[in-house]
Amino acid sequence: MYRGSHSTSFDRARKIQSCGFSITRGSCSRKGTGIYFWAESRRYIQLASAWYTQKLKRGDFDTDKDLRGMVIIAVVEATEDGYLDLEDQQTIDALDEFIEKKRIDVSTWKNISEAIDLFVETAEEEIGISIVLVGICISPPRDCPSYNVRVRGYPLCYVVRKPEKIRIERTIEVTKI
Repeated sequence: MYRGSHSTSFDRARKIQSCGFSITRGSCSRKGTGIYFWAESRRYIQLASAWYTQKLKRGDFDTDKDLRGMVIIAVVEATEDGYLDLEDQQTIDALDEFIEKKRIDVSTWKNISEAIDLFVETAEEEIGISIVLVGICISPPRDCPSYNVRVRGYPLCYVVRKPEKIRIERTIEVTKI
C-alpha cells in the first residue's frame, strides 16, 4: 500500500468522495497522466496544502462555488510489481534510451508527459503487468516554506494510473501553512 496526499477544492473533494477519482485525459501533466499524490512523509500535508494554494492563485478553481481547499489522504492499493519507480537509476536509463530510440521530442512538458505515458504502456505490454502507480520526484509548490529543498531534495510524488485502486482515508481542510 502507498499512502499520499492530494489537494483540491471543497466542491471537487465532495464529488471525489461520492463518485471516486477520475483521470482527466488531455490535461497537461508534467510527469505522465494520472492523479498526483505527494508520498507520505513528514511534510506531505503541507505540500498538498501549498499545491492547492498555488492552483487557487492560478485560477484553476474559478468555476467552483466553495473555494475552501481540501487535502485528501488516501491509500493506493498496489503490489510491488504494480509500482514503477522512475527515480531508480536503471529505470531512468531505460526511459532515456526509450526516448532516444523513439526520437521523441521532449522540449515541452506535454511531450515529456506523453513520453512517460508511452514508456509505461510499453513496459506494461512487455512485462504483462498493470502498473497502478509511478513514483517520481517533482519540484514542490513555490509557496511551501516548510519544505526545504536544499535539505530534503525534491519530494516524491505518486502518479496513480488506476483510480479504482485509491481508497480515501480522510480529508483535511486547507489552512494557512
